[in-house]
Amino acid sequence: MNFSVPDLRVSFTFPPLRALAVVAGLATVALGMLVMVGWHLRLPALIQIHPDLVPMQYNTAMGFLLSGIGLLLASGNYWRGTLVFGSAVGLIGGLTLAQLILGVDLGLDQMFMQHYITVATSQPGRMAPNTALCFALAGVALLIAGLERCGRRRWQAVSLLCALMVGLGFVALIGYLLDIPTAYGWGNLTRMAVHTALGFMVLGGGLMALSWQSEMAERDWRPWGIGVITATITITLWQALHAANARSTGLAEELMLVFGLIMAFALAHSVADSQKLRRAADATRSALALLSQEIAERKKAEEQVRKMAFHDALTQLPNRRLLNERLSQALVASKRSACFGAVMFLDLDNFKPLNDTHGHGIGDLLLIEVATRLTGCVREIDTVARFGGDEFVVLLNELEMDCAESTAQAGLVASKICAALSEPYHLTVCDTVEAGTTVAHRCTASIGIALFTQQEVSQDEILKRADAAMYQAKASGRNQVLFYEPSH
Repeated sequence: MNFSVPDLRVSFTFPPLRALAVVAGLATVALGMLVMVGWHLRLPALIQIHPDLVPMQYNTAMGFLLSGIGLLLASGNYWRGTLVFGSAVGLIGGLTLAQLILGVDLGLDQMFMQHYITVATSQPGRMAPNTALCFALAGVALLIAGLERCGRRRWQAVSLLCALMVGLGFVALIGYLLDIPTAYGWGNLTRMAVHTALGFMVLGGGLMALSWQSEMAERDWRPWGIGVITATITITLWQALHAANARSTGLAEELMLVFGLIMAFALAHSVADSQKLRRAADATRSALALLSQEIAERKKAEEQVRKMAFHDALTQLPNRRLLNERLSQALVASKRSACFGAVMFLDLDNFKPLNDTHGHGIGDLLLIEVATRLTGCVREIDTVARFGGDEFVVLLNELEMDCAESTAQAGLVASKICAALSEPYHLTVCDTVEAGTTVAHRCTASIGIALFTQQEVSQDEILKRADAAMYQAKASGRNQVLFYEPSH
């Protein structure tokens, strides 16, 4: 019996914000586990930061453990698990709030642990009201995150809920730093522990990072999240200061509230504006890249069109049109430098029998090979063109100022061409029924040459002279080179 082993490999490649959410989830799980171990092993150093400060209740630690696991599951897109742990966290926070609001005891506070440290605790084991509120917010945020069918827009609500949680935790931490007890304790009820405040900031920050990463394709709500955090901190600090100075009637708290709310709005607006500018810059860069790509493609297309207009499709050599341009330029250069030039008209001998015997495919292969050999026999300043069929034209530029020397130089090039073309050809069939068959062939050429210099002679006349010399070479027995000689 064959058993298939599932692939248990885990990919640790995360986008930056998702990686931050994973780190926050691990930190929250570690915080909850350490405090729970401290309660079980009776290690006060793990339960409270200082003997005079409020401890983290066992249910609070368990809430952090469940919340951290829920955050890790959400980071890995395990939505069913996120729903389960979000429900558990929300239940802990919601039932505790119900006890505080209704003034009842549901037996939840010491269900899992008999608490032996009760510093600044209204009832053994009962978490602070702001702690319960934060867990309720975290539970609802995880529940919403787990509702995959709601799409990416659900992360907007998650971001705002977590902003409230981060704001409450930050205010409690500021209360400890500035010695404002009303910032981390509401009335005579249990106060939020300092490491609890830190835990909510880490947990809320991780959930916000995950929500921002997940909603990037939708409308970006980061400015609103930052604004909510700032407004929450402002309002909560105002409430704490107002409660601490209940007997005074100064305007400092009201001014702080107004200034803080204005700052929250201004901060959110500035972040939104900066994101608009960034998106505009990204759009501009994308448009420029697209425009650059279109320009490059257009230039490439124009180059292809130009090549098709001026080059032979089979051999990629210049065609008649480009040959005429090059010959016109050569005539102008000859008049300026007083140097001779030469036009060679070349026709392959016995090309038709090869086509008739083996087909046009083999004939095309021969023409391509002939073009390659011709190009290898001349200089870069010279031109090899296909005139049509099995006819080629070679244009030699800037020979010598003396006619005899130029004639000798053109004759040497023609002899080199004849030698190159007379070498055996091995032509392999590729696209017929006989694909893979190699045809051996020998080929010669008849060449007619016409020199030109400063005399007033048209391009057509020069080509006609070279053509006439080529036909004379064919009539003389083929595989010959003849120069045009004017009749007297």
